[in-house]
Amino acid sequence: MINQLELSSCERKILISLALPGTLASIALRLSTPRSTIEYNVNKLLNKKLIITSFHKKRKIYRLASTNPTTRQTLPPSPISNLGPITIYTGPKAIETLWQEVASQSKGSRLTGIQPSKSFKEAIKKSSKEVVQSVSQTITDKKFIVDSIVHGDHLRSVFNQYTGDDTKSVAKAFTGRLEDIVKVDPSFLDEKSEMFMIGNFSFFIDWFKEVAIKIENQNINHLLLSLYQATKAYGKRYEQSRDIERIIGGK
Repeated sequence: MINQLELSSCERKILISLALPGTLASIALRLSTPRSTIEYNVNKLLNKKLIITSFHKKRKIYRLASTNPTTRQTLPPSPISNLGPITIYTGPKAIETLWQEVASQSKGSRLTGIQPSKSFKEAIKKSSKEVVQSVSQTITDKKFIVDSIVHGDHLRSVFNQYTGDDTKSVAKAFTGRLEDIVKVDPSFLDEKSEMFMIGNFSFFIDWFKEVAIKIENQNINHLLLSLYQATKAYGKRYEQSRDIERIIGGK
């Protein structure tokens, strides 16, 4: 069926990138390809009924025609799809691989991000305690500066997902970090996705939809960092280490 469709390399890349719907401009940015080239190939995919359009606030959005069985056959079976500056991770195991990539950054790296409690709870459900503990311990051992925004009940709600010694062992993996954390009200931000920046890349994780995206673009990273800092200004300083000590002490 794929051969009969005679898809070009650009058409295939567009289909992969539309794991997340987007406009012509956003698709061109993801693929680092001129908009005119994207528009030409998108029209070919529309004619083949592999993608469909909808409108959101007067913007035309392109998405996969998921009801068409040929679409699924066009996508590669790999859970990690590299599209140049964009890498898409599909499924919990692939997202765990992204976690490991983050933890592999050099000692003293600054890990900046927003991690809502609902998102972390979902991550715990869909990954293993061992992976959560391993990545957290690596970040601690490498003395990452964890610069983050969390929601009010973040730590206790996260560790309540564990019982007994598991609670203490995972909590201990969070001790001794160099931290710069603020707390915001849960209603302040959407609670279903995470955003992080480290080194020269940014990434977004949606554990509910089991998809993550890594963007390797320094300009985008700087833009997201500036937006993050503006958001962080609304938070209140949070001494996370004290809460961890109480959890470990069973108080």
